[in-house]
Amino acid sequence: MENNANVTNLPDVQAIIVVPCYNEAHRFRKQTFRDFLAASRSIGFIFVDDGTKDATLAVLEEVRSGYVNRVRVLHCGSPNNSCWPALLQFSSPQLE
Repeated sequence: MENNANVTNLPDVQAIIVVPCYNEAHRFRKQTFRDFLAASRSIGFIFVDDGTKDATLAVLEEVRSGYVNRVRVLHCGSPNNSCWPALLQFSSPQLE
């Protein structure tokens, strides 16, 4: 799980896809994401866990384990938590 300061620091990517997740453990296709990451080396993901009550956070961490330079997991605690401002940093020079 990432803190807000590191969420957009993905030095090995040219594009970042943000994926909100809430109670997705039963249908999250982690192998599909891992296959995509293996095939698309310039793409990164930020998974935003919106206060999940199931095992979604653990599933997301499994995906991240093989791709720590290209995947971030941000745990908000609830859909209205304050983690979203960290995602607004996408105007950083890294992505321009």
